[in-house]
Amino acid sequence: MSNGKKATIFAILALLAFVLIWQGYRHRLSAPPPVVQVPVSDLPKPVVTVQAPQAAIVIDDVAYSMSIMDHFAQLGIPLTFAMLPRHKLAKPLSEKALSLQFAVILHLPMEPHDVVHNDPGPSGLYLRMSERELKAQFDKAVESVPNIVGINNHMGSAFTEDAPRMRLVLGWAKQRGFYFLDSYTSTKSVVVSTAREVGIPCLRNETFLDNEDSLESIEKQLDVVMKLALQRKKTIAIGHYRRKYIVEALAKKIPEFKAHGIEFVTLTSLYPS
Repeated sequence: MSNGKKATIFAILALLAFVLIWQGYRHRLSAPPPVVQVPVSDLPKPVVTVQAPQAAIVIDDVAYSMSIMDHFAQLGIPLTFAMLPRHKLAKPLSEKALSLQFAVILHLPMEPHDVVHNDPGPSGLYLRMSERELKAQFDKAVESVPNIVGINNHMGSAFTEDAPRMRLVLGWAKQRGFYFLDSYTSTKSVVVSTAREVGIPCLRNETFLDNEDSLESIEKQLDVVMKLALQRKKTIAIGHYRRKYIVEALAKKIPEFKAHGIEFVTLTSLYPS
């Protein structure tokens, strides 16, 4: 074989070698990076936030005394004070509650079934009233208590069963940006369903703490509140400002609530913001 043919064959082989080397290099460039397996134990764990059960305690019938509020303040828990309207202490009591970082709502008197033995007083909303009279009573009550963020009914077992009149009251409350709490003084109350129609935030009381004003009875009712909070995650209970044993019973039971992980909150925090 001549030297020329040998040179040609050598050149061809060199070219083929170069092509093969170049193809391998391109493959390495385009190949995906190797997958690194991270042990599951080394992966960051997702943060799961579990909300504590919550209990809101509303104190009704706030009036008559400035000093009683100090006893409630010593409990060291958030509370909501429902102020009776058009009382001479309504403004200073509301301002004091606000200074103590308590929520303030209007405790609006409404007609009960037994008016003779349960008189809602001159600020009450009565079924016999015209729409104009009801609106005038409502406005006077609201304007007599500063700092309110919501309303609940005082008495009202008859009035809260009347959908047309409750629709009026809830509509006026909505216009002012309030929420409503159905104290639930009647099992026939239409407040929650009517509020849904009107489009105003509304919740319902689930426990009266001190219908019987004794330490043992109130403690038993607080046990009910504890059970509801654990079952439902949120619950509302109502006590009364001038009951003899309400503060003492709360003071005794608060450690049990905390031991069960139940958080005390203002009523306002249970409503959508």
